[in-house]
This record gives sequence, structure tokens and C-alpha cells, in this order.
Amino acid sequence: MKTWNLKNIQKNLKNPQINIEGILQGTWAPSEKNPINIILGFISLQRFFVAIMGPLMFLSGMFLALKAIPSITQLIVGFIAVYLLTATEHTIDDFIDIKRDKKKWPDRALPNGIISRPHAGLYAIIMALIGIILSYIFFNWQLVVVEISALSLGSAYPLLRDKIGYLTLPPVPALIGIGGWASVRPETLFTSPVPWILYLIFVGWQSFHILAMPWAIKYEKLLFVKFSPRNTAIMSVLFSILTFIIIIYLFIELQFHLLFLFIVLLLTVLFWSAAYSMVKTPLNDNLTFRAFKIATSYNIFLCIAISVFSIWL
Repeated sequence: MKTWNLKNIQKNLKNPQINIEGILQGTWAPSEKNPINIILGFISLQRFFVAIMGPLMFLSGMFLALKAIPSITQLIVGFIAVYLLTATEHTIDDFIDIKRDKKKWPDRALPNGIISRPHAGLYAIIMALIGIILSYIFFNWQLVVVEISALSLGSAYPLLRDKIGYLTLPPVPALIGIGGWASVRPETLFTSPVPWILYLIFVGWQSFHILAMPWAIKYEKLLFVKFSPRNTAIMSVLFSILTFIIIIYLFIELQFHLLFLFIVLLLTVLFWSAAYSMVKTPLNDNLTFRAFKIATSYNIFLCIAISVFSIWL
């Protein structure tokens, strides 16, 4: 029997057959059962590269509400709680979609068998409970309501996606920004337009982000009807334009520094440059994945920009 000491762990992680990027994206997990691979399987369920955007969206809402730097406790606890809840949603999605993923994503942790379905369900429950308890203790019940709403709607997403289409997803993760605002200014959640402008920005971003992968959702329903890969790519560009317009409205409403607009314009142009190639050859995996990665980076830098420039108001 193999002893899993430090040398064996290091050797296992350096194994060229271990796809670290796939693990962090949640698209791949090792199938050979051993302690380290099982841990990697649980990590892959979180989809780190996507889950990390949850806390950034949350913090942008928090910074925007406070117009100041939150306390260290708020930053750390908020980050951890929302990351766990975002990872929970991804795990639930894999839990529900296990049959579908056996065809579409056979290398994910559940289809390939490294993690069992009951263990994935327990994992999701534990992460959700920790995230909600932290939110209630360190923030407020309003935030917990937003989080439970997002989890409930997110859990219904696989059914909505199959019945209606992929564009039923964007309104759900956009609630994370609302949660950030509610965590520190719950009394103004329905009296200020700002958190809802932020919500629309995140709906727009999530729309062009998910549509920027036509190789993965080609000929799937987007909103009751199916579109060709090229038309899906074109819709991604249209949603990016709409998102840019809403961001300009936020810029004017809050009188952000002009540098904010320059950063957003730069991010938008970078996406458009990649989207141009994606529209021309929507079935070229390299070009479409490049657009998808730029769309991911777009949100990361947008959240950071909103947080930073909120302090300068």
C-alpha cells in the first residue's frame, strides 16, 4: 500500500497527466482514486477560475455602498463566505447535471467517478452552511436572504436552461453584487438605484461571457430558440455593447474619475478585438476560448476598478 508522505504528494502533483488548469476550471479531474486525486476532485467541483469572480463582484457592491474601504473583517469574511457559496452553486450544478456531463464534460469529477454523487451533495451542504452562517454572524439577515435566493435560483438553472435556454443564467450570479451592497447598506437596497445599476451591469457581463463560448453551446437554446454559433457570437458582442452603455450610465451617475471610463473602454476594446475573430470563425476553439478568457478577465478588472474608484467618490 502506498504511503502518502510529502515526497509522494509532490510527485503526484508534478505528474504531467495532472491537468491543473482543467482542475481550476472545473472541466477536468483525475480519475485514478488516491487521497490526493480525491482532494483535487473536490477542488475541481468549485471551478476556482469562475468561483473567484463571486467574491470580487460581492466586494465591488460593498465598496460601492460604503464609498470607503471596508474593515479587514468584512473583507476577509465576505470573501470567504461568498467564495464558498459560489463554489456551492457550481457543485450543485454538477450534482444535478451528472447525466448530461457524462456526454458533454466526461472528465469532470462526478462523471469520471473520482467523487461520488452523495459526497458531492454533502460537500455542497457543508460549504453552503459555512457561507450562510458566516454571513449571518458578521453581516445581516438581508444578505442571507439574497444568498439563499441566489442559491435557490441557481439550483433551478439546469432545469431552466434545458426548458428555456442558457440566458436564464445571467440574472442569478448578478445577485452577488446586490448581496455586497446589502451586506453593509441593507436599508438603502430599495431606495438607491446604484445597486440595481450594478446588477444590470453584471447581468450584461454574464450574458456576453456565457455567449462567448459558442463552441460549447453551439446549437443550444439561448432563450426558447436555438442560434447558430456565429449568431451566438454576434449576440455576445451585442450584450457587451449594452453592458458598456450601462457602465457609462454608472460612471455618469456616480461621477467616477475619468480614468475609470478609460479602463472600461480598454477592456471593452480588448474583448471586441477577440470577438471579431470569434464572429468570423465561431467554431475555432482557440479563437473562441481566447474571447471567453478575455471576457472572464473583463469582469475581474471591472470589479477591481469599481471597488477602487468607489473609494475616490
